[in-house]
Amino acid sequence: SKLNIELTANGVEQDYRPMGLTAGSLKLTGPRDRLTATLLQPVSLVNAQQNTQLQVEGNGPLDLWAARLRPWLTSPPKQLAGDAYLKARVQLAGDRVQILDSSGSVEKLRVLTSGLNIDEQRIEFSGGALVDAASGSLQADDVQLLTPSFTVRARDVDVSLGSTPPTARGNIAFRADLQRVASMLAVAGGAQSTWPQGSAEGQVKLTSDGQQLQADLRTTVENLQIMRTGSSTGASYGRPEVVWSEPKLEVTGLANYLTIDDRLQLNNFRVHGNTLRLSTNTTVEGVSTDGALQANGLIEYAPEQLAQLVSSYAGRDVQLQGDQQVRFEVSGPLFAGSNQWMHWSQAWQVGAEAGWSSAGVYGLPLGGGKLKLNMHNGQLQVAPLDVVVGGNSDHAGRLTLAPQVQLMPGSEQLLLPRGPLVTNVEISPEVSEQMLKYVAPILAGATRAEGKFSIDLDQANVPFGQPERATVQGRLMSHRLVVSPGPMMNQLIDVVKQIESLSESKQFLQAATRPKTKSFLTMAEQQVDFQVMEGRVYHRNLEFLIDDAPVRSYGSVGFDQTIALMIEVPVQDKWIKDEPMLAGLAGQSLKLPIQGTFQKPRIDSRAVADLSRQVLQGAASQAIGNELNRQFEKLFRGK
Repeated sequence: SKLNIELTANGVEQDYRPMGLTAGSLKLTGPRDRLTATLLQPVSLVNAQQNTQLQVEGNGPLDLWAARLRPWLTSPPKQLAGDAYLKARVQLAGDRVQILDSSGSVEKLRVLTSGLNIDEQRIEFSGGALVDAASGSLQADDVQLLTPSFTVRARDVDVSLGSTPPTARGNIAFRADLQRVASMLAVAGGAQSTWPQGSAEGQVKLTSDGQQLQADLRTTVENLQIMRTGSSTGASYGRPEVVWSEPKLEVTGLANYLTIDDRLQLNNFRVHGNTLRLSTNTTVEGVSTDGALQANGLIEYAPEQLAQLVSSYAGRDVQLQGDQQVRFEVSGPLFAGSNQWMHWSQAWQVGAEAGWSSAGVYGLPLGGGKLKLNMHNGQLQVAPLDVVVGGNSDHAGRLTLAPQVQLMPGSEQLLLPRGPLVTNVEISPEVSEQMLKYVAPILAGATRAEGKFSIDLDQANVPFGQPERATVQGRLMSHRLVVSPGPMMNQLIDVVKQIESLSESKQFLQAATRPKTKSFLTMAEQQVDFQVMEGRVYHRNLEFLIDDAPVRSYGSVGFDQTIALMIEVPVQDKWIKDEPMLAGLAGQSLKLPIQGTFQKPRIDSRAVADLSRQVLQGAASQAIGNELNRQFEKLFRGK
């Protein structure tokens, strides 16, 4: 946009050399904005250290100035908008800049960068400050910044880091709407985001003596809620859920900076609330260099809040009753320094220890245990776990695992080593529905289950944020399982009962309409190979009995509940021994592809035709064959 520049000045000269200005002004005028700087007192042009006082006043839209300055900025904001007003007295002297009696406002401020998303209806600021770059000092008698998101007021602040020794004094008070601040920082409301809600109010008091600088922090957070979107519990993006609640949280601590040692110590730092407490000792060595932090402490929490948090991230199939404490140790550089090219997971080391009194994982009832974590060199290592499953008796099952997490960019994944995962665990309807149905789909919807099972892993790699790309190989070992079938398998049972009645026309004609008797599925001692890839669980070699009728299964189940199965029913001699014309079926297996979902399984209509044709080829009686065809069509209609 067009910008008019008007410069006027009066001054003195000596031998045709300008020696000083007695008056002057600079006016910048655009289509919708103006900025004026007026000299308030004479100034020498030969003494660079002399004070120069200016009156600055202006107003107009910020987007015009953003466009004008864009060619000279290395990283201009993506968007800068708002109607601004500014009035201030400014005093310049060498490296010193002092702002006196300033006031201003911005209406409808909008700032968008890669890390900021500011959208404020109105902000106001006032006060004055002195900045001396040469001495590293800052002074502020009374400075205020007011926005709908937060308010900051600094009074009697005097910080001099370049003096010997450094000094500091003053009071800083603040108030903030945590969700609005999180939105400013572009961390609230997006897909798979976590952010706080609530209000925070506090103050920092600065003091110093000849050896140290001190900052006394006191903050109160009320109605704190930790929100999350896109959770594994099924909440859709844009519909946040609460994963932690705390009615009132008090944060206190005293930070001491020892100037001679260049060390920062955080003493008596406490977080105290109804559901969360934190106490820690923290030291930062080399504050002026890389800032090597070392901290250890204790977190105490309300178990029901942790259970809610775990359920949000891991899903409702994972439940945890914690033992109320977490001990931790953390060390690493706060500033890049010599580690600027190192990933944080390599530069930092973290250790933690926590326990739980009980847990439930995909239907497995777990006893108590301890969790020890150690992160270093880009890996998070979990100490081997050996947990009782289903009780404390000598005959209870075991869960054994030693997970490792790779944290380096490009290889973020969870790894489980080769070996037993669960051993001799009692089956239950909950375990069948939440876990085993993916490997053995015949267990889906089971209403009663007896027996035990084990799972061994050959490998398990699960990329972060992409469970559909998980690759897992292993074996399910069945130790004599007996279950009452669910709805999907009841349909298959109807088919098998029809097939069992092939040899007797009268029985066959009644098979589809006679009252159904209760059947059971039985899996003898056997091993079922399975593999997880591309979001599906593939199995083979699954054999079971429907009452005394043998059935085989292979195929896959998706994490989205879709199924693609092939059921094979070997024709038994006793089914056809009384019908010589069905002898052609001896040694054959009838195949039934099942597709759809667990909730709505369907048998391929082409398979129905092939099955009818296969049986009709061996049927001596056309009446049997025609009736069989009609009953199959009736049985499979709409499946």
